[in-house]
Amino acid sequence: MDFISVGLWGSQDRYLIGFLRLCKSVIYAPIKLSLYCHVEAATYELLCSSPEWRPFHKFLFHHSIHYIVVPEHEGWMSTFWRFRLLDSNYRNSVGIPHLPLSLHFRDVDSLLLLKEFDVLRLWKETCTIGLIIRDHPAHYSWPIMAGLWSVHITTASRQYYDSLFEFLSSYPGSSDQYFSDQMALKQAYQSFSINSYFFEARLDNSITLFPANNKYRYIGEPVDPSLAVDISSLSKRLSLFSPSSINLYHSHI
Repeated sequence: MDFISVGLWGSQDRYLIGFLRLCKSVIYAPIKLSLYCHVEAATYELLCSSPEWRPFHKFLFHHSIHYIVVPEHEGWMSTFWRFRLLDSNYRNSVGIPHLPLSLHFRDVDSLLLLKEFDVLRLWKETCTIGLIIRDHPAHYSWPIMAGLWSVHITTASRQYYDSLFEFLSSYPGSSDQYFSDQMALKQAYQSFSINSYFFEARLDNSITLFPANNKYRYIGEPVDPSLAVDISSLSKRLSLFSPSSINLYHSHI
């Protein structure tokens, strides 16, 4: 199975709209996906009760959206919430099914494009245990983009990822929360031989997958918060799916 892991806190439209558009992308996806969102308690309450956001949340409530409620924003450590699913004990505590599974770590405000699924298919054909995506020049400045990598966890690779999570969770942090996750992954890149075990999908891998210029949308592109989420088309699409109860967890870490 495939799971997307994101973190959400605060009340900025960029992230709330980004999250709702990401939920819509998950529902429209050509493969079966589940979305796990570590969300600050105040933000979750906003989604549930605000007249502005509640209609969207109501539609999403029954469709494979899994919330893990964190009591409060934790500064730079909040950017690491999404990585908690690397840990096998933590996955068990929030009800994620047995192995094998694929985890996709994404930014809550980035678009999920159809060509990303082509990249995932290409990656799975390589039989490597991880994926690094970069199809925009801005993505080449870090060994791993914190919101553009995936892992395939099997019984054989589970201990590797448990150790990687332990390494990331012990990172001492940075005064700039927006780079702490990037710095931690940069250190992990060599320490865990990620450069050897992961498949790197680059702009020059395939002209059919990656645009050579900025004219076309690129994987990891932030959403435009001025674009509204069409609730009528979303509700029609949701009617095609069999509803299932939302899973709501409270983080114990």
